[in-house]
Amino acid sequence: MRLSLILIFIVTGVSPLVGQTLSQKYIEVSGFAEKEITADYLEMSITIKENDNIKKDNDFAVREKNVLDALRKLGIMEADIRLENFNVYRFGWSNSSNRYSLSKSYIVKVRNMDSINEFTIRLFEAGANDLEIVRRVKTDLEKYKAEAVKEAVENARARASLIASTLNVSIGSPILVSELGESVSEPNSRQNLFYAYQKLQSTGAVHRSVDDSAPTPSDSNIDIRKMKVSYRVVIQFEIVK
Repeated sequence: MRLSLILIFIVTGVSPLVGQTLSQKYIEVSGFAEKEITADYLEMSITIKENDNIKKDNDFAVREKNVLDALRKLGIMEADIRLENFNVYRFGWSNSSNRYSLSKSYIVKVRNMDSINEFTIRLFEAGANDLEIVRRVKTDLEKYKAEAVKEAVENARARASLIASTLNVSIGSPILVSELGESVSEPNSRQNLFYAYQKLQSTGAVHRSVDDSAPTPSDSNIDIRKMKVSYRVVIQFEIVK
């Protein structure tokens, strides 16, 4: 008897919900928005390496100074240059070995860049080994995210209205909203290095970080500060007529 009462309670509680779901008519659409924006500044990793007998002949300090001087000549402020990593490795098993591998990495904030080619060439000529964009920074990014959300919702309503008019019905209020997520996409950082490739070859500058077999984009003056903010949403609109 007790088991029977429990089953009756469950069926009674579920039936109204099932009936409501089956009788509700709606149009389900997805809305999408994508905005292209320009970063306020780039954060770039610049690495200087040296493998040599530093006790006898070390030009590491000279190359480091040349790279830092080149950054200043390119308009980088002192406050926008910081040491990120310093590594020293001794070759061989003996502590008496005087062969070392040195590397220093700097994180540089680049606020203005007329040409990625010019920027890259000047640094490689000064003695840098690796150059990579690690981050694009937009200080008011949340504002653009909010705009993308609004545009995606408007896009979904417009599509639902178009479908409804084709079916000779009208839509009412949304009855269900599902976020599919937001994203902030950036061009591939390693790909950015390809932009300077041909000019580096023609000027004879040393290009240590890009595979020679890598393809080179035809437009070497592409604006690498560009970012994309996107948002996608799924909305169910009630059919009212």
